[in-house]
Amino acid sequence: MNHERRTTARAALAVPDGRVCAEGDRRARRQQAIADEALKSSRQARQNSDNYVLLTVLFASVLFFGRIARAFDSRVLRTILAGLAVVLFLATLAGLLTVPICHE
Repeated sequence: MNHERRTTARAALAVPDGRVCAEGDRRARRQQAIADEALKSSRQARQNSDNYVLLTVLFASVLFFGRIARAFDSRVLRTILAGLAVVLFLATLAGLLTVPICHE
């Protein structure tokens, strides 16, 4: 039965002189190119999304280190943790400025 379907499909695509219609091939190549471009675009969007999630976690870490710095009595430890929070904030902010913005 599968052979019959193939034969019928070939007959439907055949042009009067017996050649297989090239229009179907062109359409298939065009659709494949569109699908490849959509796949590439979706992979880039997923990478951008992952970058935004990472930046959110880093900003949360800034809040954590900023808050935990106040909990210690040692002035040196508070200064180190607050400094770490500031450095992490600046690095994360710099990373945020390099991530593309979606305007869709």
